[in-house]
Amino acid sequence: MRWNSVLLTLKSVAENLTYYQALSIDPKANKNLMCVMAELKDTLLNAVIGVLDPFDAATKCLSAGKQATIHLVLAIKHRLVSAT
Repeated sequence: MRWNSVLLTLKSVAENLTYYQALSIDPKANKNLMCVMAELKDTLLNAVIGVLDPFDAATKCLSAGKQATIHLVLAIKHRLVSAT
C-alpha cells in the first residue's frame, strides 16, 4: 500500500471517527473493530494527517501529466522543510 492511499484512509477514518466509535460500543460489533477504536487517539490521527498532507500536495504538484515540473522542485522542497 502506498503512503498516499494510507493518507486517504486516515482522512476517511478521521471524518467518520465519531460514527466508528459509536458503532464499536454495540455489543454485536466486530471484536477487532472494538479493540482498534478503543486504542485510536484522534489527536495522533490528526497529527499524522497533518504531517502527510503537505507531502500529498507536493506530490500532486510535481506529478503534472503534460507539464514540466522540475523547476518547482526547489521551491516545494523549501516549503516542506520550512513547514516542519
